[in-house]
Amino acid sequence: MFLRMLYVCLPAIATAAAVRAAVAPTETHRATASPELAGIVVDISSAPIPEAEVSVVKPPGIGKGVLTSKEGRFVIRGVPTGAVSLQVRRLGYEARIVDLQLTDATRNAVEIVLKPVPEELEAMLISAEEKSALREFYEHKAQRSGYAKFFDQKDIKRRGARFPSDLFRSIPGVTLSASTFSGNLVRVRGCQPMLWLDGQRVPNSEVDEVVSPGDIAGLEFYSSMAGTPAPYLDRSTRACGTILVWTKNR
Repeated sequence: MFLRMLYVCLPAIATAAAVRAAVAPTETHRATASPELAGIVVDISSAPIPEAEVSVVKPPGIGKGVLTSKEGRFVIRGVPTGAVSLQVRRLGYEARIVDLQLTDATRNAVEIVLKPVPEELEAMLISAEEKSALREFYEHKAQRSGYAKFFDQKDIKRRGARFPSDLFRSIPGVTLSASTFSGNLVRVRGCQPMLWLDGQRVPNSEVDEVVSPGDIAGLEFYSSMAGTPAPYLDRSTRACGTILVWTKNR
């Protein structure tokens, strides 16, 4: 009887050990199945570019984005092997879409070079046609400077804004708090200002979510209804202020 029981138990133990051996690599693989994409963003002289925004735009749905360190380096976790597209932006540099074919050998050696935008070129970008498109902004600035704050491209560049909300840091009555999505939440007397983008109302949105500093041609901020142009009055948010954003592409 004892010998028969031993004969039956030994295969069972061997089988269990084999199962554990087969499962263990899979469990180890799952524990490490969060591949990283690492690299550096530099300028044309190979100097590192800090605080560049690097985000994954392909494959869709990943939604990963980081800012480079002061050494220009970045790490994005959870990026699969294969075809990947990165969007890289930094104020004062030309934005880039970089297409990569990631392998295990290349995912830790990505170098992205950004070209600076010459100041003369930036000035040239404000062509007569664009000035015409920004006619409303310049009219408001001439007529309502006592009621609002106005920021054009030169103001944005001079302040080195990472996010549009950075333009509001020195305005009395405005508070900023970190957003769980991107950038900051802008609040006036504890409530959310009404946002308009190129003349279109964008309710329940944060300015940092809909536009980047490099895309802004002009921005107006009215802290109350006083002085707010009639087409942009919204009595439901009259105590919260109004933000008008005019982009370069309108």
